[in-house]
Amino acid sequence: MVDLDAMQADIVAWAEGRFSPTIEQHWCLMGLVGEVGELAQEMLKQEEGVKSVNEQAIRNEIGDIAIFLLHLCTRRGCQLSEILRQRWEEVKCR
Repeated sequence: MVDLDAMQADIVAWAEGRFSPTIEQHWCLMGLVGEVGELAQEMLKQEEGVKSVNEQAIRNEIGDIAIFLLHLCTRRGCQLSEILRQRWEEVKCR
């Protein structure tokens, strides 16, 4: 199992070593949206039969989405693990 808090810290350290440490939140959001688009495109091609199912490509896109989401949370000053815990407590009661 992955420790989301530790992963979030690792991602920030990695990103700050490659990008401006003052990277804007909208950059993280645009990256996140771009990765969601890539996932959608991969799945659409598979649905249409344009290419065979490549589960690793799907997993890679999901991982990229998570990386951008964790980075966005850091830029917003929050921990994804805490957000997930809070939301799950609400959603599971529906």
